[in-house]
Amino acid sequence: MNVALITSISNGTPWANETIPNTLKYCNKHGYSFFIFNAPYADALELSALAVPLLDLYKYVWLVDADIVITNHDKKVEDLDIAEGLNVCIENLWQGNKLNCGSVILHGEKGKEALKAIKETKPEWQGMVFYWQQWLNEKTSTDSYIQRLCKIHPARTFNSCHHEAVNNWQEGDFVYHPCGAWTGKRIDMCKAAIAGIKQC
Repeated sequence: MNVALITSISNGTPWANETIPNTLKYCNKHGYSFFIFNAPYADALELSALAVPLLDLYKYVWLVDADIVITNHDKKVEDLDIAEGLNVCIENLWQGNKLNCGSVILHGEKGKEALKAIKETKPEWQGMVFYWQQWLNEKTSTDSYIQRLCKIHPARTFNSCHHEAVNNWQEGDFVYHPCGAWTGKRIDMCKAAIAGIKQC
């Protein structure tokens, strides 16, 4: 089996009512597995309890936030230049935090190793504003070990973020990610993105 997607939902992710059916439709089109589990956002950040064993069964494990909207159903994970390890996009939404981990693709033993490193360093990042995303942003700039485990892809490769005045999404992009918007607005943003998807 090639690809598994994982996301988490909770009472704090009401936009999932809009996004989950779209993600399931995409997965069904390409024969991907889709795993959903219930956990508060802060607890769901590690995801290693589920992702590590799945890496023994799937070539790629794609971790997505519940507000992710797959906007190009013709694109496939297998067509991306995914490296062994943890793959993340540079989004440059604000100064000092260039990465966004709302869409992360794991591959192979280095993928497991990256998750292990994140889990083991929880005391370092659990007090940070953006949790392990902020930690990863720092370590991919300064730590040769973490650099070896991660590949940073150009913006919009598989995560096009929309945060306040910055909207990286363009027509034809793989993924739309309205991160950081307040609940009602984020639901409307997800609905609008889904309404614009061509029928597949």
